[in-house]
Amino acid sequence: MFLVLDNINKFLSNVSCLERIKEIFADDRVHEKQEKVMSEFKFKSVIGNWGNKKAYIVLDIDFEKNPFTRFFDDHSGQKMSIAEYFLKTYNMKATDRK
Repeated sequence: MFLVLDNINKFLSNVSCLERIKEIFADDRVHEKQEKVMSEFKFKSVIGNWGNKKAYIVLDIDFEKNPFTRFFDDHSGQKMSIAEYFLKTYNMKATDRK
């Protein structure tokens, strides 16, 4: 019997995803800004700063929407924005409309 172990390195950052995205968009050296953001986040693990602080895998990024323009139906069938959900559920106010 063999046990195969793989060493996985994880890097933690104290910079939020939003702060990192803003850094990329502010960098004049980066010409393909959306592609750079995708390469840094797509299929990567991020930790939510709300609720149980779970880890999530980023599957895609929609650059056309924001927390105020992305809607879903809650458990009671009521339509609400992501911003409304975070304010109601976690008392976290979304401030960036980009």
